[in-house]
This record gives sequence, C-alpha cells and structure tokens, in this order.
Amino acid sequence: MMSKNSGTVFYFRVEDPGYPRNARIRGYLARRRWDVRVHRRAARTRRFRALRDARAAFRGARTADVVVVSEISIPFVPVAWLAARMFRTPLAVDGFVSKYETDVEDGGRHDPKSFGARYRAFIDRFAVRKPDVYFVDTRVRRAQILRRYPDAHVLSLPVGAPAWARARAWKPVEDGMLRVLFYGSFLPLHGVPVIVRSLVFAPSVRLTLVGTEDHPGGTEDMRMLARELGVEERTRFLPTVPQEELADIIAAHDVVLGLFGGSAKAGSVIANKVWQGLACGRVVVTRESSALDELAPLAAGQLRTVPPGDSAALAASLEKIADSVGSLPWHEWSKTAERLERYVDSEFAALDTALTDRRAGWSVRPRIGLR
Repeated sequence: MMSKNSGTVFYFRVEDPGYPRNARIRGYLARRRWDVRVHRRAARTRRFRALRDARAAFRGARTADVVVVSEISIPFVPVAWLAARMFRTPLAVDGFVSKYETDVEDGGRHDPKSFGARYRAFIDRFAVRKPDVYFVDTRVRRAQILRRYPDAHVLSLPVGAPAWARARAWKPVEDGMLRVLFYGSFLPLHGVPVIVRSLVFAPSVRLTLVGTEDHPGGTEDMRMLARELGVEERTRFLPTVPQEELADIIAAHDVVLGLFGGSAKAGSVIANKVWQGLACGRVVVTRESSALDELAPLAAGQLRTVPPGDSAALAASLEKIADSVGSLPWHEWSKTAERLERYVDSEFAALDTALTDRRAGWSVRPRIGLR
C-alpha cells in the first residue's frame, strides 16, 4: 500500500528550477511525499511580470496546503503572505538571498540612508516576521536571525551538493603547476580581485575562472586586472557552463576556490562552490568564517581557510598545497560527498515536521489580520 500524500506545496516564483537551492528543497519535499507544484517567474516586462506573478500567488494559495516563496523572490513575500492568509494556507519563505545584504551591504547599489535601502530592509524584516517558517542556509545565520527576532520560526537548511557533484580520480600534471578553479557570477562577496592578485605571490598556480559577467568587477575587469599584474599567462577565462558540465571542469583541477569578500554576508554563508568542491573530492580554499564550523568535521584537511580579502595569505595557502599535492589523500576525500549528504539529510529532518505542524495549526484557527 502506498503511503498517504503529505499535501500540496505551491513553490512560488522560481527563477531557475535547476538552481541548487530550490532544487534541493523541492527534492526533499518530493521524497517526503509532498506534491510540489512549481510556479516559474513570469517572463514578461517588469511591470506586467509583477502583475502576473501576483495573480499566480492567489491562484496557487487557493489550492495548496503550503506556500513556499523561492530564494530569489523576497520582494514578493507581502503578496504571497496576503494570498496565504486569504486562503488559510501556511507560508514558508526561503531567505537564502536577502535584499538588503545583496543590494546594499554587498553590492553597494544603494546608500544605506536611501529610500531604496530602507525599502529593502523593510522587505527583509517582513520576510522574517510574517511567515510561519523561514529558511536560511547555515546555523550561523539562523542564530543571527533568532537573536534579532526571537519569535521567528527559523530552520537551517544547508545548500548541500547536487547529484552531479561526485568525486573522480585525481590525476597529476607533468608541469607541476597547481590547477586552481573559481566559478561563479563575480559578485563582491566572491572577492575575485583577491583571487587574481594572489597569483602575483603564487608562481606555482595556474588559475581558471568560469563565468560570463559584464557588470563592474566582472569578467572583463578581471581580464584587465590580470594583464596589469602580469599574470595573464597563468589565467584562463571560460564562459558560463550548465551546472552539470561543472563536474568535468572540477575534475580537471586540484583546488576549488570559495568566497574571499569581507562583507557580513560573506562571513555567514557557505557558498555552493564550497559544497560542490568538497563533494567532488578536491581541496577547497575559502575565507575564514564561523559558518564553516558545521562542515569542518566532515572535511578535515580538505577544507582550508584564509583571512578575508588577503591575497598574500591565499597565495601562501595555495603554494603550501602545491608543495604536497602529490601526497594528499585524494582517495579518502572521494568519500566526502557521502558524509556531506548524511549531514544535510539530518538538518532537513525538521522541514517536513515544521510544514506538517503548521498546516495542521492553520486548519483549526482563522487566518485574519496581521501578526
């Protein structure tokens, strides 16, 4: 006999169903026998897209048992909250991408005293205080939010590594150079200038950067920086590739780089590339962060850290790896993915219970007015 369906989840305003964050959460819910219905962000001009998405929120909430707002849609939490309350449906919000952190603290696109910054701060507060459940990606971020909003129900749901991120046999290269990889969107929290500058102090390193970004600090700016520093010959740029193709690229390198920015956000998150590099059995070097405490026991020796923004320290760490690359326990690290997956599953165990409990709670009391 098949077990009973847990209920219907309306996963609101997903930009990319292949993005590891929402894919991981949706996959877990599906395994727990939730019927997950994905709403893709409307593909229209900004004004009409917002109207179509708002209408979809009400339609979805009407027939769902739980509404989940995806990681890129914090500005739409108010409309999702209104729709959920109208139809007596519990609301969960994935706070993986904070608007204030991303646009003000990290991106510097708004002055902290501007209306734009204050609006983003308001949206972030609303997104934490109003839903029934709020998701973050590290224990550190959960603790930070609970100190500020002790009444919030916050779950730490780690990003984890996708199924394609699995170890392949390590193979040395004849020229003795250390093959180092960075991939991403060249955001300020990534600290890509720190990475490029480290090559000046790390003559044994050959760097590959994967990404196609035309914003300030993006691909072309980093090409120019490499030329100015005289390290262009040891720097290779590749265009953005589909997630699954990253496995081949990671396998051809010894080291995967994480984050090196100095912002508060950079110090409280664990980047996708950190999880993926570890799961692929490669050495991962990233900035020091208390968020990494939950991973350190699972990747002893494989996970290396340096002070944020310190190119010289990064170079020293890479040169140390280069000196011992042939004697590192690559075979042992091929088992890291299993340890990471068990850890992620243990952290996710609270999600099914939280949604089920809140669904039951809303079924016996009215959902009227503001909390």
